Amino acid sequence: MKIQTYFLISCFLWSYTWVEAQENLVPNPGFEEVVSCVENEFAFIDKAQYWFWLNSPAFLFHECLGQAGADEQIEDLGPQAPRSGVGMAGEVVGAASGNYTDSRYTCVELIRPLVQDSLYVVSYYVNYGDSADIACSNCIDAFFFEDLHPDSIFFPSFPPQGVSMIQNPRDRILKDKTGWMQICDTLRATGKEHFLVIGSTVEYNDLILEFTGGRGELIWYYVDDVSIYKIPGGSQSKVQRYAGCETDLPLRLKGRPDFLHYHWSTGDTSAILEVWTPGIYTLTYDYGCGSLTDTFVVEIETLAPPIDLGSDRLSCESDQFVATIIDAGPDQARYIWSTGDTTSQIIATAPRTYTVKADYIYCPDRSDSIQLFPCPPRLDFIIEFPNVFTPNGDNRNDTWTGQYENIQFQRLEVFDRWGRKVFQTAQEGRAWDGRHNGENLPEGVYYYRLSFLRPVTNVMDQAKGTILLLR
Repeated sequence: MKIQTYFLISCFLWSYTWVEAQENLVPNPGFEEVVSCVENEFAFIDKAQYWFWLNSPAFLFHECLGQAGADEQIEDLGPQAPRSGVGMAGEVVGAASGNYTDSRYTCVELIRPLVQDSLYVVSYYVNYGDSADIACSNCIDAFFFEDLHPDSIFFPSFPPQGVSMIQNPRDRILKDKTGWMQICDTLRATGKEHFLVIGSTVEYNDLILEFTGGRGELIWYYVDDVSIYKIPGGSQSKVQRYAGCETDLPLRLKGRPDFLHYHWSTGDTSAILEVWTPGIYTLTYDYGCGSLTDTFVVEIETLAPPIDLGSDRLSCESDQFVATIIDAGPDQARYIWSTGDTTSQIIATAPRTYTVKADYIYCPDRSDSIQLFPCPPRLDFIIEFPNVFTPNGDNRNDTWTGQYENIQFQRLEVFDRWGRKVFQTAQEGRAWDGRHNGENLPEGVYYYRLSFLRPVTNVMDQAKGTILLLR
């Protein structure tokens, strides 16, 4: 088995744009929907559907008010068109006198509470009022509460304790009077975010300010296009593993859903990338005010050649089985034999059927078997007797017996020339010493008769012949 994972960084940037269908958890985010609107009348933010104010009324600017109503509101604040649509909010953050009884907070209850440990993008746009005199960097943050009542008088502790916050960078003075400035960051939810509040989170003396002229007493901003989106996938980054067999190629890397544009380093723009090679792929995508990086580890397993143990066969010398090597092929997989061995080769020591399986992780297993047949029995046999022996005590040819192969010995008998039996034995290998009843027999010709069973058939047979005894 060979699994290839090349640790070459093949970076493909995945640039995301939020799909319009992605749910914004802020109701009426652009202040377009109104509860009531009377032309040429002054309007507070609670005239916008779902929104309310705390401490002092924040303002609503909307085309339904007509020019006279709008002029009355912006007489000292400076005109501005909404960033989008026909509505926007206006907030007095504070005055140079430090009188926070005039600080306004724009509030809304979210469509649903944020989910604990999920990651969200919180974004809103602000514009510095034309007639405002003091710009700041830390005076119009976003913060969340679990419980908030629209009819309450709001004098928060600074900074608010135990709440989630989104803050503008403290070195960024918000002083653009012609364009809209985005305040955006990610928030990992605690699960207690039910209400969103936009306003100051610090005491007046702790504000980071820049005086821009005029009377030098008013901090004023417009607010529009407030959004809270849950980042698909729910975590800051992911490591995903894709693995497969080379026969499964290409592998399909699937990105997170709910985004409109996908840009891969390969030039592909679809949500799924087909890959043919192993490696580590990194994926970076932009969610508006930051980026996340996902990592894809791709493993591809290669197949060894098909297993071929060969044809069923004999492994014999004469009628005896001979141990033989059985080879499953290149050592590229985890082999499992019917014998319990796990190597690519085994030694077969007995006739039987041998089976091997190549065990892969991702590729389909392969297997083969071979039968080594039992060796067929021998039908031939050998019987050999010397035709002369000399039992004279010189320790040379003093006894006589036969040599047998592949028979079942039964009985050996020796007779003299008159037919008298002078020797017999039922013990294979017992030799005759040329005596009968302890007496030396004379020289001459003697006759033997061997009784035996033939191989395989076990048929009784006899072998006969003559012996010359010399002294």
